[in-house]
Amino acid sequence: MFLTLTYGLPMEIRSVPIALLDMDKTVLSRSFIDKIQNSKVFKIRKITLNQQDLNNQLKQNDLRALVTIPSGFSNALTKGAQTQIQVIIEGSFPSNSLIIKNYFAELISDFNIDNLQNYYQENPAKIPAISQGIDLKISVWFNSTLRGENYIIPGLIAFCLMYIPVILSALSITKEKETGTIINFYTSSITKLEYILGKMLPYFCIAYMHIWLMILYAWLVAQVPMRGSVFQYFLTTILYTAVVITLGLIIGVLFKSQASVILVTMIVTVTFAFCYCGFLLPLSSLDETSQILAKIQPLTYYIDLSRKMMLKGSSLKEVADNIISLCVLGCVYFGAAFLLLKKRIS
Repeated sequence: MFLTLTYGLPMEIRSVPIALLDMDKTVLSRSFIDKIQNSKVFKIRKITLNQQDLNNQLKQNDLRALVTIPSGFSNALTKGAQTQIQVIIEGSFPSNSLIIKNYFAELISDFNIDNLQNYYQENPAKIPAISQGIDLKISVWFNSTLRGENYIIPGLIAFCLMYIPVILSALSITKEKETGTIINFYTSSITKLEYILGKMLPYFCIAYMHIWLMILYAWLVAQVPMRGSVFQYFLTTILYTAVVITLGLIIGVLFKSQASVILVTMIVTVTFAFCYCGFLLPLSSLDETSQILAKIQPLTYYIDLSRKMMLKGSSLKEVADNIISLCVLGCVYFGAAFLLLKKRIS
């Protein structure tokens, strides 16, 4: 599940299929085409003059964008004048289209800067006074290369640990109800506390192995930086795993059939938790109601903790608020499972 989601949920867009309509056919227009071709974002499928053919491919989703370089493009730029390039983006995927639009804006901005530098080198007397104005420099911290893997993998570790341990611990109780073996618990001298701890232990051990496998994969294979302490990160992950296992015990206590447990777990962990945890969007981008829903589940706190420790090198002290929230939720979940579990036949 972890590997599938890692490779199946890329946060970066690459090899976007586009076509070019070059009506200028000059050295400068070819230079612009080369700049597009050398980027990792776009993959040029066609360079042609057939407008109708390109329009049809755009309608059939064979292309995601169509770039038209007008005649007179080179002539205008060599004179220091302004010209236009038409970019038509296929908009059936709004978020994808917005990212493509921003990529084009950045690419054209870079081309403009290079072209202006060449123009002013050839015409030094025409450098305007405004060129000495604001010098904008932008720095990106913690993920300077803007790699999608650095953002998505810490969240996927949290998400996978939320789903698998919950459903396994829930099924461990419900299966006993369906098969009737839970009568052994009702008639034995074992206490509710011992029963709950016994149910948690095997899935805690399984999760322990999964944690190390995912951390090693993220660190060694996906090359996600681990700027914080590996030992401290592991301790917080163990705490998070214990919390989500107790959530599974609550579901197992409440329902009597395995089918209903699977359905409810999917809703609670995949649908609800995924939508209200800050996995794809920061919590600050959610509305007030969504932020309240996010704060009642452990996934929200662990995703924030995971990204801070891996990407920012945060210590336990710096993520103490997340740790305290996980401890509180763990106590609430464990207490609820203990109170809801009845040592009698119902």
